[in-house]
Amino acid sequence: MRVLLYDTRAESYFQSPEGWTKDPSLALDFGGTVQAVSVAFKQKLESAEIILAFDDAHLNNMRLPLNVAADFVGK
Repeated sequence: MRVLLYDTRAESYFQSPEGWTKDPSLALDFGGTVQAVSVAFKQKLESAEIILAFDDAHLNNMRLPLNVAADFVGK
């Protein structure tokens, strides 16, 4: 399983602090959800999802929406 960070507004996956990609195969695998959430907060993403991308073709990817924008109001 890969753990990806997806910006729903830009429709792109996190690749590095310098860039994003439309191709999920090029996205950074965070290895865990805590790391992905941490980057979402650091990037101040207003609309993001954690994508759990399973290697097994019989399993659908799981999308976990994040609501981080409210935590940045007034900061």
